Amino acid sequence: FWERIFADSDPSSDNDCIFGETGFGYTKSALLSRSAYLGKTFVEWLINSKELLPATDGKLHTINMILINSDTNVKVFGKYYPVLAISKPIRNTWVEKLTFKQNLTLSDYLIVLDRISQDDIEKAASNKDRINRIYELMSDNWDFTPNSTDYIQLQNWGKTHKLLSKEGQFEY
Repeated sequence: FWERIFADSDPSSDNDCIFGETGFGYTKSALLSRSAYLGKTFVEWLINSKELLPATDGKLHTINMILINSDTNVKVFGKYYPVLAISKPIRNTWVEKLTFKQNLTLSDYLIVLDRISQDDIEKAASNKDRINRIYELMSDNWDFTPNSTDYIQLQNWGKTHKLLSKEGQFEY
């Protein structure tokens, strides 16, 4: 359903209408996007206000709580953080209109690492590249010099959560 909307069609207010019958053989239509109630197309309003979009974590989300389904996002975050779960790329006309989650916080990355560490130890080897990529992204985006707020946050997190060691084991 969502794949047909985001990959095979363009957002348009021209066909964003509802139809109904009056009961006497007459039909009426109303353009939703021109109403003061919505102020945008119905699909845009719907995905911004209701948890209806499937994500790789197996749950439904609003658009602003998930990442776009780029190859990088799917590879790095997979089932460990919500990425839009459709196989086709989204048309640029939709990407321009949609408000996907753009930037992850350090806490988001730590949540992903925690979820990976809870998997079976056999999956650790297959997740090694993913974890290394997450470590790279974290080191590129945050300041881990001693006594910085990011360093302290990571240090506190590491006291109660496991990290992948060089030996391939998750350890405190």
